[in-house]
Amino acid sequence: MTDIGYLILRVLARDQISDIYSTGGPSHMTFEDHTMFSLPLDQHQGSRSNAVLNRLADLISEGQLVAGDMLPPESELAARFKVSKPTVREAMRKLEMMGVIEIVHGRGSSIRRISAEPLQFFLRLAVGSLDRGIAEIIEFRRAIEVSAAGLAAENGTEQQFAELKQMMTRMQAAAAEHDTWVAWDLAFHAHIAAMTGNTLMSFMVEAMRPIMQQSISMLHGQKQMRDAQKTLERHVAIAEAIGNRDATAAQAAMQIHFDASVPVAISLVAQDRKGND
Repeated sequence: MTDIGYLILRVLARDQISDIYSTGGPSHMTFEDHTMFSLPLDQHQGSRSNAVLNRLADLISEGQLVAGDMLPPESELAARFKVSKPTVREAMRKLEMMGVIEIVHGRGSSIRRISAEPLQFFLRLAVGSLDRGIAEIIEFRRAIEVSAAGLAAENGTEQQFAELKQMMTRMQAAAAEHDTWVAWDLAFHAHIAAMTGNTLMSFMVEAMRPIMQQSISMLHGQKQMRDAQKTLERHVAIAEAIGNRDATAAQAAMQIHFDASVPVAISLVAQDRKGND
């Protein structure tokens, strides 16, 4: 896993996960514990900037730094970490690129609310570099969303069930309208992830949103290889199973949905390869 994905998942997996989604911690904190910004002896080997980055990531994943907290100035961090200012600056720039901190000139650096955007960017690039891109998107989604359907049936609230039912009504009305269908189909699957009550699963589906939109749009556009009515019926089966709080049936319905999509995806890959020959 890349540094970006690893850091994001470390932060999301912490016990105090709700802190990430708060409106922000205190805008200014005092860091009287000087060991807070110090490096363990084993981290003084190798890249100093990575050691600083990992220590700051530890502080975030442990909940000692939360969204909204202002970090000490670079000069102070360098003194506490016993490294040079350029080393701290390099670590801070990496964290900024990952979307973990925000650097505002004249104000300093603050911890950002964790966003799926960096992982979205990585996944989009990764899929674009794969020969079986569309097929691998479907396989990757199936691995996550089948389990998500079961958890949604077990953990969803009555309000979420009602919202899922409303989405199905909108999808039925938009069956012949490509862009509208894609938007509601994407919202349907994202809503199921939110119903799981599992923050990591919901976050991962949010990170997959761009590649999900790509796969849904490509599959929906294959009028000769897919039956729009059957596609709609599969979504109805998923929604009904979730609404009935039948986790087993919900997983089975989602599995059937993706199983029906794989042959179309494989056909698209074959067409693309033929076109490139």
